[in-house]
Amino acid sequence: MNNDYRVESYSVHKDPETIYDLASEELRYRVVDAITGKVLDDAQGYGYKSARKAHAAWNFKRNGGYSQSVITAGKWLENHPAIIKEFEMICEINLKEPDFKGITIDSFRKVLENESISFTAADLKKAWEKGLYVESKRKKLRGEDW
Repeated sequence: MNNDYRVESYSVHKDPETIYDLASEELRYRVVDAITGKVLDDAQGYGYKSARKAHAAWNFKRNGGYSQSVITAGKWLENHPAIIKEFEMICEINLKEPDFKGITIDSFRKVLENESISFTAADLKKAWEKGLYVESKRKKLRGEDW
């Protein structure tokens, strides 16, 4: 994974709300560009309470809400057009069947049987259903980094 960002901590001063409260400092986290230092995400100015939450939020925003393994499955699917054609054929053949609910997880498991990969059959199924292999091609055509 390419680290084009980093999470940095900063201190937030909290003024006392009543005369009985004490002023305090809280540690917050924000996502910044690794090269320019520009703030990319700071939870709408509030800051994240942990570095882990900042990483999770940034990856969620950057990947369109999909986990990294589903994104990887979409890229893998994109690089295997024969499998795409096979799944499309299964859909075409069964499309007229009234009880056809899509390709089963077993079909995806069978495809992945002899592959050494870092994602599951469920990830591949989600990438197929959401068309992530098509979206990555669109992004490449627009010149965006996938």
